[in-house]
Amino acid sequence: MHNTGRSVLPPRPTSPSSSPWTRCTDQIDAKRALQRRQPHSAPPTDTGIDDVEVQSLVQQVSDLQTRLNELTSNATTLTACKRKWSWCDVALSQRKELSDGLHEQKRLKLAVDEHRDIIASLQEVVQSSQRIPMEDWRCNRLPEDQAAWTDGILSMLTRDYERVDTMLVRNGLVDCSTNVCKTVVRRGLCGAVTSIDKVTHLQLQCHTFDDVVKIMNALVLTERGRECLVKGTKWDSLELLERMEHNSMYVKCKAKCHAGTIQWLEGQVAVKRFVELNRVVYVVRSVLEDDRHPMNNPNETCYSHDEVGWFVIERQASAQSSATAVCCVKSIVSCTPSPPRQCVVAKAIHSVALSAADCVQKWYRSCVNVYRQQNRSVTELLVHALAQRFRPLSHTTSLPPPPISSSSSSPGPVPQGATLVVASDGTGKDATTLSAGDTA
Repeated sequence: MHNTGRSVLPPRPTSPSSSPWTRCTDQIDAKRALQRRQPHSAPPTDTGIDDVEVQSLVQQVSDLQTRLNELTSNATTLTACKRKWSWCDVALSQRKELSDGLHEQKRLKLAVDEHRDIIASLQEVVQSSQRIPMEDWRCNRLPEDQAAWTDGILSMLTRDYERVDTMLVRNGLVDCSTNVCKTVVRRGLCGAVTSIDKVTHLQLQCHTFDDVVKIMNALVLTERGRECLVKGTKWDSLELLERMEHNSMYVKCKAKCHAGTIQWLEGQVAVKRFVELNRVVYVVRSVLEDDRHPMNNPNETCYSHDEVGWFVIERQASAQSSATAVCCVKSIVSCTPSPPRQCVVAKAIHSVALSAADCVQKWYRSCVNVYRQQNRSVTELLVHALAQRFRPLSHTTSLPPPPISSSSSSPGPVPQGATLVVASDGTGKDATTLSAGDTA
């Protein structure tokens, strides 16, 4: 072998722990040294293969170097984060968030209290506002034409339905949580009785809300149910005159009453059901004049029945047991004493014993005492029918359930758990009945 005089250096050993860059560099240096040791040898035939291998190794070195830089950068970032978010900084941040949360909670509480004060003020304004009679003469005086008659009676009931929330607020039944049964005699500026209002709030225990709704629909919208409504009362059967829609009807009602020489309370009433998501509303309205269904000739032994009522059944969840439900029944009925008949006034004018003024006062006084009794309106019949079929929840008192009929002039017992509140009539006397010396 020809000696060129150059020393042959062995390749540098590589350790397993050396970096990829070092290993690739050592391989390249070893190949170059091998080429220098054999300068007169034949040129290699695999030059292209060596170049491809070198390029591949260089690419691997570049990729590994990039990966190394990324890992180094991530390690630096983690170290910086650990230094930035120390436990002291975390505690300060959480303390600031807690302070901001408490401040926001205090602000929201003040806003809620302010809204409650506004709502309470609005309720006081509604309750103390002057009660303007909303009834128009077209509402309760119906024509003979069938189309106009149907449109008029449905419009009358719809307008009363739009006032249901106002009436609930005015009578304090929106947020009521106890059973209430009260009667209020309202007087005008001159002292005359303008209306007798009866307000009822009962909480009935039932299996489901739909049970109460189905029973109520059967009692009102079926012939057999209407017979059950008046059974055991002083009312005769509610005679169906006409049905406007599937959920509305027009009935004739007549009740036996004991008010001196006046023996009967007679009138014609329209009823319509309005279904909502969580409540069902029944609107009851008396019709004073009707050309399509003429009323009987007035006489001195019959009062004209005049009532407007709202009967509401609301869904309420039971807090005691999930197997039972609580249904709230809210009833508002306003009965207006009818004016004396013309024959009564004419008889008083020609009479020597009584003057016309005394005769009118006696008539009003008797009519007021009739409406003060129980079950003297169709709306009250609905309340007592449900109170008999479902057990009212008791809150403070435990009284026996009321009888469906009441022939005496004084209010009878109230439903179980209910509270009888008889409002003063403005004279400081008990408003159970009006004595002969009172002025109606």
